[in-house]
Formats: sequence, structure tokens, C-alpha cells
Amino acid sequence: MTFSAEQRQGKQGENDTRFAVDFTWQPGSAMQKQLDPNEVAARRSLAGSRYDLVDRNNNIVLEYRKKELVRLTLTDPVTGKSGEVKSLVSSLQTKYALKGYNVEATALEAAGGKVVTTGKDILVTLPAYRFTSTPETDNTWPIEVTAEDVKGNLSNREQSMVVVQAPTLSQKDSSVSLSTQTLNADSHSTATLTFIAHDAAGNPVVGLVLSTRHEGVQDITLSDWKDNGDGSYTQILTTGAMSGTLTLMPQLNGVDAAKAPAVVNIISVSSSRTHSSIKIDKDRYLSGNPIEVTVELRDENDKPVKEQKTATE
Repeated sequence: MTFSAEQRQGKQGENDTRFAVDFTWQPGSAMQKQLDPNEVAARRSLAGSRYDLVDRNNNIVLEYRKKELVRLTLTDPVTGKSGEVKSLVSSLQTKYALKGYNVEATALEAAGGKVVTTGKDILVTLPAYRFTSTPETDNTWPIEVTAEDVKGNLSNREQSMVVVQAPTLSQKDSSVSLSTQTLNADSHSTATLTFIAHDAAGNPVVGLVLSTRHEGVQDITLSDWKDNGDGSYTQILTTGAMSGTLTLMPQLNGVDAAKAPAVVNIISVSSSRTHSSIKIDKDRYLSGNPIEVTVELRDENDKPVKEQKTATE
């Protein structure tokens, strides 16, 4: 009886370990002799094993692995702002000359992005940022690339994710304006203040929470800013009774958001004799009694004129 063990090592971690027990019996030989430990040495000799069958390995496994001739690595992820051009290929190793790339970027191109092969690199132009309720997923696009050499050898198919970041407000590329440059100090005249928000690439910026810094005339009323969803924001200015020059500047987090402020002149309103009136409190007075006079000033549009000095002759 013989115990044996064998281990075979293959490629890619494929190994084979075997344990075996062999029983040998010789016809015509006494059993006592075959079980005698002193006979083991004779059985191990060439003469003792002359009647043994030839032991062949009938389980030979041949493994063939083709050598990797084209190796491609992509930058992953590719991040940037809308309109930026980014390099996609991180590294490329080929035994033979490169024939080209097979690129699959249907979703990216449908969103307005571009993919251009130049030499051994691939340049990706990032599409516009999408302002949605799920911006993280709606601004991410996959690109799959396979490199091929002139002999037809292909690399593994590699994938990279292109991520477009939200635009950042650029003060020098943003502007503010008023619908008029002159307003009446009549407590009801209005003008629309419009702020156009852009990033450094000229893309619109939405979702901003703005405030307004104003100097000069203080007797005014400003509505809340309205986000129009296209990079423009509007605010309504209503004058008071004070006249003078007023400058307005939208701010983001306490910092001026435009390259220059908007300026408006608020002018005093003249009263109209036709629409103005003078009243006294009584029809008759005794000598020495005070007379109360009420002057109501109105402009040409029959609107009240405030903060005016009057005198009675």
C-alpha cells in the first residue's frame, strides 16, 4: 500500500492538488511476504517493479493566453464646467502603430457634448449643465472606448464617466440694468431691475439667492428677486417721495455680483394747478381767530405730490 500526494500549479491561479492511495498485489506470491515491511526496498528497485504498468499522466491541461498587445487606460472621472475641453486618454501602450479608437458616447453627444480623436488622445467637449431636480445623475454621461492597432488587435473596452459641474457666477461676465434711467419721486413710479448672471464661459447661472445694495436715495421699495430660470433675475423698484440719484447693485452672499451698478435719477414732481386744491376749515371767522388752510398738491396725472414746501400769500 502506497500513499502519494501531488500538486500542479497552472496560470492565473488555477492549481490542482491530488492525494492517492495505491494497493499492489502480486499473484503467486504469499500474502505474508507481500505484507512484510522488509520487502518494500526490493519492490522499490528496478527489478522489483519490472511487472508494474507504466504510469502516464492522462490529464494534461494546456492553457493558452494571447499576449496583450494593446493596453488602454482612460481618465475616470472626467470633470469640468460646460464648454470645457478635457483629455480622455490617460495612457496607451501598443506594440504596433495605433489605427484608431472606437468610441461610444451617444448620450453625451445627444446632450450637446462633442468627442474628437486627435493623434493618440481623445478630446471631450463638455455639454451644458442641466438644472434639474436630480442634477448629480442628469449631468453624468458614460463614454466607452476601445483602441485598435494596425494589425487588428483590440484593447479591452474601457469606460469613463464625464461629470459636468454646476456653473459658478463670474462678476465680470454678469451685468445689471434698469428699464428706465429716470423716475418720478411720486411714491408709485416703478422700474424693472434685471440681472443677467453668467459664468466665465458665458453660460447662464440659475438658482442664485440675491440681495440688493443701494446707495443715494433711500426712500424706495424693492421687491424680492425673481429667478426666471434662464440666467436672468428681475426685481421691481418703486420710488418714494425723495428725489436724487440712486445706484443699485445685486449681491450674492454679500459680494457684488455684477461688473457695474445700475443708476437711475429720481426727480421731483411739479404740482398741477388744475388738479391741486386749497381748503379752509370754516366758511366764516371772527376777527383774531386762526384760519386752518389745507393744500392738496397733485401732479398732471392727478397723483399726490409729497414732500413739497408751500407758502400762502
